[in-house]
Amino acid sequence: MHQNPKKLICTRRIEFDAAHRIIGHTGKCRYLHGHRYALEASFTCDVTRDMVVDFGLIKDVLTNWINNNWDHTTILSIGDMELGQHIEYYTKQKVFYMDKAPTAENMSSILITEIIPSLFTGSDVVCCRVRVYETPNCYAEATSCS
Repeated sequence: MHQNPKKLICTRRIEFDAAHRIIGHTGKCRYLHGHRYALEASFTCDVTRDMVVDFGLIKDVLTNWINNNWDHTTILSIGDMELGQHIEYYTKQKVFYMDKAPTAENMSSILITEIIPSLFTGSDVVCCRVRVYETPNCYAEATSCS
């Protein structure tokens, strides 16, 4: 006898390229460098529905935000504003500033607590997990429900 699932979860993966650096890091990450990031956003809803959310909607909404804010940009902390201003002036590249260090942990946290909820306002689906892969082998995860 099979048990019914308690939750339904669907996940969309989005990849993007960006540069960052971590002020105060003792390793190589203290230098400006780039990554081919991968983002996985997982959504959940009441199990009585047939579909959590259309994958195309996640792609359209979240990819649009990523393309406008993180893809092919430099992601820096506000403490690195001087570097960001030089990047913007000399390369005309967009810089995205975070209140905290632009680690995969902080990127996943801001996505799940601020960005994604603002993009899906009025929806009954909830983003329950965000993974930000800095490399194919390393990711940080933020969750909002069990």
